[in-house]
Formats: sequence, structure tokens, C-alpha cells
Amino acid sequence: MDLGEEEVKALFEALEGLRDNEYDGDKLPLLKKGQSPRELALRVLGLEKDATEEQIDKAFQKKRMAAHPDREPDPEKKKAAEAKLKEIQAAYMTLTGKRSPGRKR
Repeated sequence: MDLGEEEVKALFEALEGLRDNEYDGDKLPLLKKGQSPRELALRVLGLEKDATEEQIDKAFQKKRMAAHPDREPDPEKKKAAEAKLKEIQAAYMTLTGKRSPGRKR
């Protein structure tokens, strides 16, 4: 899968402000030397390299629901949830080229 310039840019923009925040109990994974944006996106969604499109859709929906800012009453946690949601959406866009399941680009 060839990544378009916009997908790569969206992923890095979403990750930019999250470098010091925690993600699922671990430090947010940064792009390592030799690692592709696809590999990072798979790691953000908790998937293996050989994940199918169906698995990507399910993982995205599950992570999106868990991180949705409307589920957080505290303004501080809401802001962190918004950032995490952007990261999850950028990872999904990087892997599929779609904004959400069922949509085309």
C-alpha cells in the first residue's frame, strides 16, 4: 500500500502533540528509524502486520469508542481524549485511506 503525502502528514500531525502523553499504559510509540508510518499506525490500533481490512475496521471502531471525548466529563481528560481520538483517526486513515469505515476517502 502506497501512502499518500496527506495520510503521512495527518498521522504525524495527530501524533505531534501526544509524544509525552500516555497511551494504553505505555509511552506513545514514536516512529523509529526504518519504521514505516503503516507500522506505526498498526501499532496505534494494536494490530499485527498481516491485519485484514475487517480487523482494521473493528480495531478502529473499538478504540474510537473507548477514546471518545464525549465519554469524559472532566475537561482535562476530555482534552486528552480528543488528542487520542485524532491519533486513532490518523492511524486509520493511514492504513485505509478512508476517514471512517463505510466512507470513501
